[in-house]
Order: sequence, then structure tokens, then C-alpha cells
Amino acid sequence: AGRPAAGSRAGLELVDDSSSKPPPRLANRSYSPTEDLFPSLSRAALLLSGRKVPRSAANMDDDGVLTALEVRMLDLRGTQLAVLSACQTGVGALQISQGIWGLRQSFAVAGVDALVLSLWSISDQVTAESMRLYYQELRSGTPRLSALRKSMRIIKKKHPMPWHWAPFIAVGAHDTPL
Repeated sequence: AGRPAAGSRAGLELVDDSSSKPPPRLANRSYSPTEDLFPSLSRAALLLSGRKVPRSAANMDDDGVLTALEVRMLDLRGTQLAVLSACQTGVGALQISQGIWGLRQSFAVAGVDALVLSLWSISDQVTAESMRLYYQELRSGTPRLSALRKSMRIIKKKHPMPWHWAPFIAVGAHDTPL
């Protein structure tokens, strides 16, 4: 098995693992808080499985929300791939002269080599099917970007509308197998 990455927190275990198992599912949806406690980096967050959106941010350490700010503080060096298949995980806030801040940038700053993110909302059923196909390709040794393309082509045959087969993007080092 893999080794837990530094910065693990309750309900969340990030694993640097080259086994044949797919990565653990960390979240089942993304979340955009209405309060701007930390400009831009609090707007992009993952709501961890089994948690509900907090009413206030009084206890941010154990609120079930992993913000982009919190991700930036993790040590994820050596993590080859993070798949954020929840809705709109690739969306961020434009910061003048600094680019787009969000989960993508935060995972990169934390040391993740490559990411798969979504740009819009997609049904849970199609997401699960897409990720099953993607992980199947990865397990067979297909390089990360090619695995994503192959899974998208298969989904496109079943669901021809682009909002079903094209929500995912690859960012980072995707030219090698895991």
C-alpha cells in the first residue's frame, strides 16, 4: 500500500501509491462558500464525503470542507496524480496579474504532479462511468492523458452531447503511466 501524505486530516487520507487500485475518492462534490474568509482560496473547496455544508466557519479545522487554502498547506510532493472528479473542481477565481486561483493551483503548489479536474457540473452516473473507464485504462499501463482521452471517447459513444463526455481536463505531467 501507499504512504499517507503529510498533512492528512480526519476523514481524508491522501495516498502516494503506485498499486493497481484506483485512488481513494476524497469528495463527492465541490463547494463554494458564500463568505469570503480567505479571498479566492476559500471559494474553491471540496466537500468531503459524508459531510454537510457548514453553517459557519467557526471550526474550520474539522468542518468537512477542504479549501484551496488548506490544500496549499499540505505536503503532497511525490503524489503523481490527483483526480478531482467532483463538479467544477477546475474552476477558480481570476486574480489580476496572478492568474486563476483555485483547487488546480493549490494542488500544484502542494506538489501534485498531475491533476484531472472538471469544468462544469455532470451527473453522478456519468462521472462514475467516466472514472471507472479512466482508472481501468490507468491500471492497464496507459499514460494518464491517453487514458483520459480513451475514456472520453467511450463515454462520447454512449452520451454524444459534449456536456457528458467533455467536462474533464488534464493538467500537469500526463505523458507517463502511473
